[in-house]
Amino acid sequence: MLARLLRKAAFLAFQAPRILKYRLLSRRGVCSRWPVLRQPMLVNGQGSVQFGRGTVVGVIDSPGCYSTYAYLDARRPGSRISIGEDTVINNGATIIANEGLISIGRRCLIGFSLNVINCDFHGLGVSERNLEPPSKDVSIDDNVFLGSNVTILKGVKIGENSVIASGSVVVKDIPPNAIAAGNPCVVIGTVNRVDS
Repeated sequence: MLARLLRKAAFLAFQAPRILKYRLLSRRGVCSRWPVLRQPMLVNGQGSVQFGRGTVVGVIDSPGCYSTYAYLDARRPGSRISIGEDTVINNGATIIANEGLISIGRRCLIGFSLNVINCDFHGLGVSERNLEPPSKDVSIDDNVFLGSNVTILKGVKIGENSVIASGSVVVKDIPPNAIAAGNPCVVIGTVNRVDS
């Protein structure tokens, strides 16, 4: 009991000022409702970031809690990031909606160091590197479990109840109830859904 109280006091003494600092650095008006914060989160851009009730950003007993922060950027007017209720996003997440929408559903469980982007930001050819390709929406449905160090690229839809293994790079759609892994990420099995 005493150890738990000391741990909570240490968290409040060290993490609370960091959380406040990043909230003050965030762009005003982008985020109308803030999630429960266990680590700092910087919100940027000219669009909007929306959180459902019960959403949590940061996990205390996980890597990077005291050294990283979450970065959410709805870059342009009209761009939007939407995260559903009761979703838990671990430490060090980066989510950038250059234009359009990035949507994460309800009750998702997300490991540390997530990267979700909906644009390539520049072309690959030498003459195209200063040109910005179009953005494509990203959709992560309800009850998705993303392991740590997952990267999700533009135009991807991940179906409900799916599991994406740690370290995967998702470049194409994943169907519902799938287990997928790799770089590029491919389906390797199915989720046996058991409801109690």
